[in-house]
Amino acid sequence: MNRLTSPVIIDSVVQEICGAPPVHLEPILSGGLHETYLAHFSSHRPLIVRIARGEHSPFAHEAGITSLARGVGVPAPRVVGHLHETLGEETLSFSVLEVVLGHSIQEARLVDPAELIALVRESGELLARLGSISPAVGIRHELHRPLPERIGRAAKAARRAIGPTADSLVERGAEVLTETLDTASRPVSMLTHGDWLPKHLFVDDHHAIVGVIDWEFAGPAPIERELARWEVAARAPFHDLGSALEEGYLRTAPAHPIDERWVGAFAIEFALEILGWQNPASIGLQHRCVEVIRRYAL
Repeated sequence: MNRLTSPVIIDSVVQEICGAPPVHLEPILSGGLHETYLAHFSSHRPLIVRIARGEHSPFAHEAGITSLARGVGVPAPRVVGHLHETLGEETLSFSVLEVVLGHSIQEARLVDPAELIALVRESGELLARLGSISPAVGIRHELHRPLPERIGRAAKAARRAIGPTADSLVERGAEVLTETLDTASRPVSMLTHGDWLPKHLFVDDHHAIVGVIDWEFAGPAPIERELARWEVAARAPFHDLGSALEEGYLRTAPAHPIDERWVGAFAIEFALEILGWQNPASIGLQHRCVEVIRRYAL
C-alpha cells in the first residue's frame, strides 16, 4: 500500500462518525488490503479505522452482515459507522469498528496438535452457523472459466518457482476446472465470510474463538469456496487441517454435504489467481499453489 490518508482527513471523518476525534492514530501493519489504524480516544475505548480507495465501498454491507452473523452466534465486531465519499481528489471509504481483543490463531503460537484441530473444528461450526443466514447481501462469489492469459501467467510463474514440469501441471489444473464447470451440478450458495482464514479468527487467553474480522468480502458463495481458500492460503500447519474444518461444518450443517469436486475447482481457481499476481506471492505460497493443483488435477 503506497498511499496514506492525511491524518487531518482521518480525524475529521472519525469525529463525524464517533462524535470525537482520536487523540492518537496507531498504524496496524497487518491490515491486509486496506489502510488500518487503531484509533485512541480520551473518553472511550480504542476503535479500528479501516480506509479503502475506489468508486465502490468494500465496507457497504459490512454492518448489516456482521449484525446478522452475531445473531447466529458468530462473533463479528460491531461496526460503529461507515462513510463513503469523495474527499479532495480521492474517493475514500471508512469503516470504524469495535476492537476484537486477543490474537489471531495464526499468531497465537499454539503447538498442541489436538488444540489446533479443536479450534479449526470450532471454526467450521461457525461457518455452518453463518451459512444458515439467507445469502441475500454482499459480494456474490462464483466460479469462473479460467482465461488463457491467466493460465499463461500462472504457468510461467510456476515454472520459475518450481521447475519446467510445473507449467504443464498448471495447464492440466485449468482443464479440470473447466471440466467441473461444464459437467458438475452447481453447489448451493449460502452466506459466507469470503476469506475464512486463520489470520481472521481471533482467540482469547483461553484459546476460545472470540472474534472474526475483515468482512468486506462476505456474500453468497458455496461452502466449497471457503474450504478451498483455507486449503490454499492458510499457513502451516493450518492448511493441512481442512478435514477438521469440514468436520466442524458438517457437525452443525449435516443437511448440506460438501462436494469435493467443487472444493478442488475453487482451489485450482484460487491457486491460478495467486500464481498470476502481478506482485508475485512468496515462494512458499507459490509452492503451496502448485501442490494444491497437483492434488486435484492428477
